[in-house]
Amino acid sequence: MSWRRFLFSVGLSIGLFLFLRQGWATYEAVQRHDFRLIQPLYLLAALAMSLLVYPLQMLAWAMIMRYLGFSPSLRQTLQGYLLSFLPRYIPGSLWGYWSRSQWLERSCGVDYATSILGSILEASALILTALSVAAVYLYTSSAGPRRFVLAGACVGLLWVACLVTPVLATRLSKERLHSHSKGHALYPWLAAIALHIALWVAYGGSILLIGNAVLSTPSVDLLQATFSSSLSWLLGFVVIIVPTGIGVRELTLATLLSTHSDLLPWQANLVAIISRFEIILAELAWLVVGLGLYISRWSRDSDQHHLFVRGREE
Repeated sequence: MSWRRFLFSVGLSIGLFLFLRQGWATYEAVQRHDFRLIQPLYLLAALAMSLLVYPLQMLAWAMIMRYLGFSPSLRQTLQGYLLSFLPRYIPGSLWGYWSRSQWLERSCGVDYATSILGSILEASALILTALSVAAVYLYTSSAGPRRFVLAGACVGLLWVACLVTPVLATRLSKERLHSHSKGHALYPWLAAIALHIALWVAYGGSILLIGNAVLSTPSVDLLQATFSSSLSWLLGFVVIIVPTGIGVRELTLATLLSTHSDLLPWQANLVAIISRFEIILAELAWLVVGLGLYISRWSRDSDQHHLFVRGREE
């Protein structure tokens, strides 16, 4: 067995154990409390918010690549972003980024150095914006000297995200950027940061709506939900041995929700598990879109090839 397959088995086993353990405990609690869904329509609204997360993420990536001098079309982004990123389900998100670089080099002519830099910038933007929205929540819920420290941390994180990170990227690859782009306009990068913040708000909005669906009296506000969802994503991201953070994100999300809101632990677990299923459904929906575009392009190219061959034979 290769080390890669071994890591996949270990990481997946850990993640599924955590997830199934949390799911079973939630099932027992639901049975014990005779739970009934309060507002099922809110689950559809939450799914709509989950569906919004992915186009925001894809558009943010497109803006980052535009900053680096490559402007992917909407069709290219929808077709290749998620399909090429599927290997991230192997433990270690690096496999997804490597697969995306292969797709960009093969289908779009983007060299590996540029695509890898784009992936580094994307990961940095996700991490920095997640920490920023978390700092905003902690600032609003704090008082005294701690409030000033958190305000400084929030401003500092946004400063690093908006200005320091792109400047470092430009210096690290100055010649490459000059060969691809003109003027190094900062607006695509700032647009990417804004889109990532919107992504976290949409993610938090889906958590809020799920909470409203399962609780008779909502006890979570949007800022709390965004704080909990962004930090849970971040922890799942850094625990690279577990594919897509399964189990880790749900456990973290449930813990944060029960700690920073009036949700009982079993209610927070239920929200976290429903959120995972809705995220999976949303990703599958966008994968279908990407696969449909890929098949459409393949069919069109195949028809053109047949017409070309027939023309030469005639």
